[in-house]
Amino acid sequence: LDHSETWGLRSLALHLTVAGALVTATALAHPQRRMLAYPGGLLLAMASWVRLYDLGVTAPEAYTLPSAVALVLLGLHRLRRDPDSTTLTNLTPGLVLATVPTLVQTFTDEAVSLRPLLLGAACLNLVMAGTRLRWTAPLVVGATIGALLVLRELGPYAADLPPWLVI
Repeated sequence: LDHSETWGLRSLALHLTVAGALVTATALAHPQRRMLAYPGGLLLAMASWVRLYDLGVTAPEAYTLPSAVALVLLGLHRLRRDPDSTTLTNLTPGLVLATVPTLVQTFTDEAVSLRPLLLGAACLNLVMAGTRLRWTAPLVVGATIGALLVLRELGPYAADLPPWLVI
């Protein structure tokens, strides 16, 4: 990026941050305008994405994890307020956003990296937490993403297995 483009991205990030802060503050100050919190949050997320792009950050987790944490926290708040709601409805969007981009990145990574190990540990923790709390969403997301990760990691070794074992 040249200097003028970098300045333009910084300016855009600053404008998005100010707009997001104003919209979110309006939502917090006026109970009848609570729905403005959604576009305010989106503006703030876009501001961070523009700034990360400007800094040259390419890891998908930097872009998705803050939004995923926000979605999980909102889901936990909803579960607390409404005990009849389900974890699949409230937690799955955040958990999927937290794990799927990293899983996709493991499919595109050619070299050995720490990413699959960390994702595997996160999936194991999700499965254990889901089992302990008797919540469906962490169990399903952790098991599904973990199984796909194991299949991806074992894929190169499948050709070395005897045919009768694969069947």
